[in-house]
Amino acid sequence: MLKSRGRTLLTHKATPPSSKPAPSTAKFWATATIGAFPVAMILSSWYGASILGAFFTGLFASFITILLNALIERRLWMFETRWRLIFEHPEFSFRLALVSGIFLLILETGLLIFFFTSPSLDKALINLVFNRRCQQPQAGYVNLCETLETHYLLDAETE
Repeated sequence: MLKSRGRTLLTHKATPPSSKPAPSTAKFWATATIGAFPVAMILSSWYGASILGAFFTGLFASFITILLNALIERRLWMFETRWRLIFEHPEFSFRLALVSGIFLLILETGLLIFFFTSPSLDKALINLVFNRRCQQPQAGYVNLCETLETHYLLDAETE
Protein backbone atom coordinates (compact mmCIF):
# COMPACT_ATOMS: atom_id res chain seq x y z
CA MET A 1 0.00 0.00 0.00
CA LEU A 2 1.09 3.50 -0.74
CA LYS A 3 0.10 6.65 1.13
CA SER A 4 -0.43 9.83 -0.84
CA ARG A 5 -1.58 13.09 0.82
CA GLY A 6 -3.20 11.24 3.67
CA ARG A 7 -5.05 8.75 1.47
CA THR A 8 -4.21 5.10 1.16
CA LEU A 9 -3.78 3.80 -2.36
CA LEU A 10 -4.16 0.11 -3.00
CA THR A 11 -1.68 -1.44 -5.33
CA HIS A 12 -1.53 -4.86 -6.88
CA LYS A 13 1.62 -6.84 -6.90
CA ALA A 14 2.46 -8.15 -10.32
CA THR A 15 2.35 -11.89 -10.33
CA PRO A 16 4.96 -13.63 -12.38
CA PRO A 17 3.56 -15.49 -15.41
CA SER A 18 4.72 -18.85 -14.09
CA SER A 19 2.61 -18.58 -10.93
CA LYS A 20 -0.68 -18.02 -12.76
CA PRO A 21 -2.97 -21.03 -12.63
CA ALA A 22 -3.37 -22.89 -15.88
CA PRO A 23 -6.67 -22.23 -17.63
CA SER A 24 -9.24 -24.94 -17.24
CA THR A 25 -9.23 -27.51 -20.01
CA ALA A 26 -12.58 -28.95 -19.00
CA LYS A 27 -14.29 -27.61 -22.13
CA PHE A 28 -11.71 -29.30 -24.33
CA TRP A 29 -12.06 -32.64 -22.55
CA ALA A 30 -15.87 -32.43 -22.58
CA THR A 31 -15.85 -31.74 -26.32
CA ALA A 32 -13.29 -34.48 -26.95
CA THR A 33 -15.23 -37.04 -24.89
CA ILE A 34 -18.55 -36.28 -26.55
CA GLY A 35 -17.08 -35.92 -30.05
CA ALA A 36 -14.97 -39.08 -29.90
CA PHE A 37 -18.02 -41.34 -30.01
CA PRO A 38 -19.61 -40.25 -33.32
CA VAL A 39 -16.26 -39.64 -35.03
CA ALA A 40 -15.02 -43.13 -34.13
CA MET A 41 -18.33 -44.68 -35.21
CA ILE A 42 -18.31 -42.92 -38.58
CA LEU A 43 -14.67 -43.77 -39.27
CA SER A 44 -14.99 -47.41 -38.27
CA SER A 45 -18.17 -47.90 -40.32
CA TRP A 46 -16.45 -46.16 -43.23
CA TYR A 47 -13.66 -48.73 -43.00
CA GLY A 48 -16.19 -51.58 -43.10
CA ALA A 49 -17.03 -52.33 -39.46
CA SER A 50 -20.45 -53.70 -38.66
CA ILE A 51 -23.02 -51.57 -36.86
CA LEU A 52 -22.26 -53.25 -33.55
CA GLY A 53 -18.52 -53.00 -34.15
CA ALA A 54 -18.82 -49.29 -34.96
CA PHE A 55 -20.86 -48.74 -31.79
CA PHE A 56 -18.28 -50.46 -29.59
CA THR A 57 -15.48 -48.56 -31.36
CA GLY A 58 -17.26 -45.32 -30.43
CA LEU A 59 -17.61 -46.46 -26.82
CA PHE A 60 -13.95 -47.41 -26.73
CA ALA A 61 -12.90 -44.02 -28.15
CA SER A 62 -14.94 -42.16 -25.51
CA PHE A 63 -13.50 -44.36 -22.77
CA ILE A 64 -9.95 -43.75 -24.01
CA THR A 65 -10.62 -40.00 -24.03
CA ILE A 66 -11.83 -40.13 -20.42
CA LEU A 67 -8.81 -42.24 -19.47
CA LEU A 68 -6.44 -39.74 -21.12
CA ASN A 69 -8.17 -36.91 -19.26
CA ALA A 70 -7.65 -38.73 -15.96
CA LEU A 71 -4.00 -39.50 -16.71
CA ILE A 72 -3.03 -36.06 -17.99
CA GLU A 73 -5.03 -33.81 -15.66
CA ARG A 74 -5.28 -36.13 -12.63
CA ARG A 75 -9.01 -35.38 -12.50
CA LEU A 76 -12.04 -35.80 -14.75
CA TRP A 77 -13.71 -32.84 -16.41
CA MET A 78 -17.18 -33.91 -15.31
CA PHE A 79 -16.29 -33.60 -11.62
CA GLU A 80 -15.34 -29.94 -11.74
CA THR A 81 -17.65 -27.73 -9.71
CA ARG A 82 -18.95 -25.81 -12.71
CA TRP A 83 -20.00 -28.96 -14.59
CA ARG A 84 -21.44 -30.57 -11.48
CA LEU A 85 -23.62 -27.51 -10.90
CA ILE A 86 -24.80 -27.63 -14.53
CA PHE A 87 -25.64 -31.35 -14.39
CA GLU A 88 -27.38 -31.06 -11.01
CA HIS A 89 -29.52 -28.08 -12.02
CA PRO A 90 -33.23 -28.95 -11.70
CA GLU A 91 -34.02 -27.75 -15.23
CA PHE A 92 -31.06 -29.46 -16.92
CA SER A 93 -33.03 -32.47 -18.20
CA PHE A 94 -35.75 -30.20 -19.58
CA ARG A 95 -33.20 -27.99 -21.33
CA LEU A 96 -31.36 -31.02 -22.72
CA ALA A 97 -34.59 -32.49 -24.06
CA LEU A 98 -35.57 -29.15 -25.59
CA VAL A 99 -32.24 -28.62 -27.34
CA SER A 100 -32.15 -32.25 -28.53
CA GLY A 101 -35.69 -31.93 -29.84
CA ILE A 102 -34.82 -28.76 -31.74
CA PHE A 103 -31.80 -30.39 -33.38
CA LEU A 104 -33.79 -33.50 -34.30
CA LEU A 105 -36.61 -31.40 -35.73
CA ILE A 106 -34.14 -29.46 -37.88
CA LEU A 107 -32.51 -32.70 -39.05
CA GLU A 108 -35.83 -34.39 -39.85
CA THR A 109 -37.12 -31.31 -41.67
CA GLY A 110 -33.99 -31.17 -43.81
CA LEU A 111 -34.26 -34.87 -44.58
CA LEU A 112 -37.93 -34.56 -45.55
CA ILE A 113 -37.22 -31.56 -47.78
CA PHE A 114 -34.39 -33.49 -49.44
CA PHE A 115 -36.65 -36.56 -49.74
CA PHE A 116 -39.46 -34.65 -51.43
CA THR A 117 -37.28 -32.58 -53.75
CA SER A 118 -34.68 -35.12 -54.83
CA PRO A 119 -35.79 -38.04 -57.03
CA SER A 120 -32.36 -39.64 -56.66
CA LEU A 121 -33.08 -40.27 -52.98
CA ASP A 122 -36.22 -42.22 -53.88
CA LYS A 123 -34.22 -44.55 -56.09
CA ALA A 124 -31.48 -44.85 -53.50
CA LEU A 125 -33.96 -45.85 -50.78
CA ILE A 126 -35.70 -48.37 -53.03
CA ASN A 127 -32.32 -49.75 -54.05
CA LEU A 128 -31.34 -50.02 -50.37
CA VAL A 129 -34.51 -51.97 -49.51
CA PHE A 130 -34.11 -54.14 -52.58
CA ASN A 131 -30.46 -54.99 -51.86
CA ARG A 132 -31.05 -55.61 -48.14
CA ARG A 133 -34.25 -57.63 -48.24
CA CYS A 134 -34.42 -59.19 -51.66
CA GLN A 135 -31.11 -61.03 -52.02
CA GLN A 136 -32.59 -63.94 -50.06
CA PRO A 137 -36.18 -62.85 -49.38
CA GLN A 138 -37.99 -64.20 -46.36
CA ALA A 139 -41.64 -65.20 -46.55
CA GLY A 140 -43.01 -61.73 -45.71
CA TYR A 141 -40.89 -60.01 -48.36
CA VAL A 142 -41.47 -62.20 -51.42
CA ASN A 143 -44.31 -60.09 -52.88
CA LEU A 144 -42.50 -56.84 -52.11
CA CYS A 145 -39.31 -58.11 -53.74
CA GLU A 146 -41.16 -59.26 -56.86
CA THR A 147 -42.85 -55.87 -57.16
CA LEU A 148 -39.61 -53.98 -56.60
CA GLU A 149 -37.76 -56.19 -59.06
CA THR A 150 -40.42 -55.72 -61.74
CA HIS A 151 -40.67 -51.95 -61.33
CA TYR A 152 -37.01 -51.44 -60.54
CA LEU A 153 -35.89 -53.34 -63.63
CA LEU A 154 -38.46 -51.57 -65.83
CA ASP A 155 -37.30 -48.16 -64.51
CA ALA A 156 -33.65 -49.11 -64.99
CA GLU A 157 -34.28 -50.18 -68.63
CA THR A 158 -36.14 -46.97 -69.52
CA GLU A 159 -33.33 -44.71 -68.28
